[in-house]
Order: sequence, then structure tokens, then C-alpha cells
Amino acid sequence: MCKNVFFVVFLCFSSAVSATVDCPKARVESIQPDIDFIYIRLEGQNWQRLGNYSQPSTPSKLSVALAAHASGKKVLIRFPDGHNAECSSFNKTVDALMIRITDE
Repeated sequence: MCKNVFFVVFLCFSSAVSATVDCPKARVESIQPDIDFIYIRLEGQNWQRLGNYSQPSTPSKLSVALAAHASGKKVLIRFPDGHNAECSSFNKTVDALMIRITDE
């Protein structure tokens, strides 16, 4: 009985952690620092919130975005599940989970 309960809890937790949405890979068109947040715009997409200055991960996400912009390489941005998968609407509420430079 205990094993079954543990297994169900494990399945619920693992499915909640892996629920993410990736915006289409594209080149960085613009980066806009604001008072509390940093926004990024990729080619063919709308503005997305990269992060909040109070989060420790925001400087590293900004660094990746600046490096991709300078090199002209495409990036992949990941958001929590429920985000607009096409990244076609202005996102001013949800921070990116990560940003990665791609070789494509």
C-alpha cells in the first residue's frame, strides 16, 4: 500500500516538473532592461519577460541573451507550462525558466 502511494506521488511530482513550453528558436532582435524586469524580443515573436532583477538567475540569462545577440546565433527560451507556445503575445507576467544558445 505504501509503495502505491509513493508511486502515485512520484508520478504527480515528475509530471508537474517537466511541464514546460519552448518558444520557437530565433535570433535575438532586442533586449530591453526595465525598472524591475528584463525583456527580450526574438525575430518573429513578441516581447517576453526574461527575468526579474531580484532573482539570482537573471544576470546569467541576460549574459546568454547578450552573447547570442552579439554573435547572431539563435536561442531557445523555455517557460512554465501555460505560456503562449508561439510567443506571439506580449509576456509581462511570466519569467523565462532558461535561455540557451543553439547552433541552428
